[in-house]
Formats: sequence, structure tokens, C-alpha cells
Amino acid sequence: MWKQFLPSLIIAAIILPGFNQAHQAAAGNIAYIKDEKEIRVMKADGSGDHRLWTHVNAQPHSGVEDLAWSPDGKELVFSSGHESATSLFHSDLYLIKQDGTGYRKLTNSPDVGAYLKYPKGIVNVTVKNNSYTFQSSNATAGVFFVYVAGADAPQQVTVPPGTSKTVSFKSVADFGNKAQAVVAIYGNYRWFEAGTDVQAGKAVKAPDLNISGDGIEYFGAFRPAWRSDGSEICYRTGVCTVERIPINPPEGEFVYNPMFSGKAPFGTCSFDWGPTPALANQVIYTENSTESAIYQMTEGGTHA
Repeated sequence: MWKQFLPSLIIAAIILPGFNQAHQAAAGNIAYIKDEKEIRVMKADGSGDHRLWTHVNAQPHSGVEDLAWSPDGKELVFSSGHESATSLFHSDLYLIKQDGTGYRKLTNSPDVGAYLKYPKGIVNVTVKNNSYTFQSSNATAGVFFVYVAGADAPQQVTVPPGTSKTVSFKSVADFGNKAQAVVAIYGNYRWFEAGTDVQAGKAVKAPDLNISGDGIEYFGAFRPAWRSDGSEICYRTGVCTVERIPINPPEGEFVYNPMFSGKAPFGTCSFDWGPTPALANQVIYTENSTESAIYQMTEGGTHA
């Protein structure tokens, strides 16, 4: 049964000279990433090569990372860090149709451009740098960008080790009765708190954002893979765990379902869902604790 999975695992790792990654749709169109800056599409014979999507903020180390066609070949999911300054994640998942329309943010939705439709509130955040000056870590840098989900822009703050500072975000979109995350950013590293429930027309105090150590590097969503019925997408986090998200998640959500119940396998960097309806609830994945090995299980199951 594993053999039925292997082709989709292999095609997701194709590397073309001068490009990052390619993925072929059921209809025969090939999508690929060029220089982390743009997504391009061409026919299987190489003709019709054209740009599908790009963004001015999509640049190396904060641009397009991975992509995958939906099972019907009509929609493309891709991982990109072009909104890393205004998101909990360094890299989020986005969807776009094969004709370039229908662009939307999937993880940590909605897109910043959609904040105008929400009522606004004020959020005050106290940033505490709990590191020590004699320690060597990213936290001792003392200069961070801080962002509250729903705010128009991040704020740069200087918080030397052993000190704290309170910053106020005056216009934060209220996504409803849910916590909106707070994150501190230093280069590719992040520290975060679950945040607070923003109240339209009111000022609220978020839990303190504590910073120490090195933070999490490249915390986000990478290597997306579709469920065969097109209802969900799974992805690898920045710490090599696997999570799953419906293609129409509630806006303002930032916590998604784990692929594995119980303790997650160590170092799951390659994975895929079964490619047919009969195998729709089956998952193949790697685990790298003592040796690199391939496993199969039912979605939501426990790693052996």
C-alpha cells in the first residue's frame, strides 16, 4: 500500500535548475516557485509559462516556500512569509485558483487587507525581557518587532535584558469571542502568547509577553499536502510536527488540529495523505528519532 503514496511524496520534492519546487496538477499544469519571489505555471510540455502570483514582500527567506495542487487541480495552496511581519507565523498558507483569482489567507486568517470590515479595539501589551545580560541568546539583542493579531502594523520596541515596556496598539480588529495572539519577532525567531479577547470600542490588557532564550526559528506552516477529498490541508510546523486545517477555517483562529493524537513522532519532515477515496484517511510519514523510517497510520492515530 505504501507504493501508492510514494509518487506524491517524490513529486513534492522535485527541484528544477534555478527554481525551488514544482508540483503538477491533475490537469497537467505544472506550478513552480522561482527565486522564492513568484509562483509560475506552465503546461507539461513546457509551453505557456507565465506568472500566477507574486508579492512585493515575497523575497528570499521570507517568500514562497512550498506549494501543492488540490486533488481536482483547480486550486493551489502555497506557503509564504510575505506577511510575516503581520502574522503569528513566519510563514502562512494561502490559496489561489489556477487562473490567478480567489487569493486568500488560510492560516491566521484573515489577510490584513480584510481588517477594515471588523470593529476595532485597543490592546496594551507589556513586553518583558527575562534574559540576563551575561547570557548569549537571541533575546539579549533587546530590539524586537511586536505584533497583535488584527493590528494594522507591528511596532518596534527596545527592551534590554531584565527590563519591560508596555506598548499600545490603538486599532486592532476584533475577530469575535476568541483570543488574538501576541508575538515578538527577532529576525527569523519568534516568541508568542495566546493573547487576549479584543473588545470593540474598549481598551484591554493582554497577558505579558515574556521573552527569553532563542525563541522558535521559522515558526509557521510549511510543506502543505491535501486530503484526497479536498476538505483539509495538513502542513509541517517549524518544529517538525504536523497539523491539519480545513480549507474554510473560522477567521481569527490560530490553533489547528494535530495530525497525531498523543505524543507526536520525532522529526516528521515528510508526510502525505492517501491519494484515493479508499485511502483518504490514511497517512504516510517519516520519523527520525533513532533512524529514518517510514510509517503508515489512520489520520488522528497514535504513532507506534
